[in-house]
Amino acid sequence: MKNILIVGDSWGVPNYPKGYDTLPEHHTEYRLRDLGYNVFNYSLNGGSNIDTINYAVSAIENKKPRPEEDTSGKRKTYADPAIGPEKIPEPNYRGEKIDWIVWFHTESIRSAIYPVLFRWIRLEDIHELGSKTSYRAFKYLVEICGNPKTVVIGGQAPVDPMLYDYHKPTHVIEDWRSEIVGRKLPRCVSLSRLDIVESSNHSTEEKLEIMNIHSQIYDAMSNKEQFFDRCHPAATSHKQLTNRLHTWFSQ
Repeated sequence: MKNILIVGDSWGVPNYPKGYDTLPEHHTEYRLRDLGYNVFNYSLNGGSNIDTINYAVSAIENKKPRPEEDTSGKRKTYADPAIGPEKIPEPNYRGEKIDWIVWFHTESIRSAIYPVLFRWIRLEDIHELGSKTSYRAFKYLVEICGNPKTVVIGGQAPVDPMLYDYHKPTHVIEDWRSEIVGRKLPRCVSLSRLDIVESSNHSTEEKLEIMNIHSQIYDAMSNKEQFFDRCHPAATSHKQLTNRLHTWFSQ
């Protein structure tokens, strides 16, 4: 039995809240379990790349997260408070050898620190800072897991080529969202962080263009067969991804 470690944001978290057609069992985590894999999922709703990587690192090193890295709220409840507090199972890692790490990569600007500086710098600068921090942290996670094979999936945000300066994954899906909709979508590093867009050092015209790109991407996710809530991949998308992962894991 192969042990799979999953990290990521809400794209890596099964849909536990009711009211949608997609069930937890439709997610890649549960589908992999059905295929016989042992899965430890440290993905976090609304989490940054750093949040979820540090969460997994704490488990691997058998340490409790530091107070500033507390993940309890993100793990126990769904990202949308209007839906209500839906319980998410805690991973049960007990020192098993990790064979594969699967990373549902999100926006690197979520990992950027010092928000007070946002008004003086541009989105690309924030993205670069967050990417360097995230990719360095992922490299460390891979090392402490004994250098297992890895799959990096560009989910909420595409994978930046900067990743290869820190780690060369076994397999990469650079922009899963574009694959799901069947066409290349505009590059966007800020879809879920309108607050950073508003605070950044961009002109009004530039901010309007960024918002136009946001709108194009949200419109592209309007098919509920592909994205059950116009934001997260639906059952069919996860089934296709699971088949792809199973092929790679079996090679």
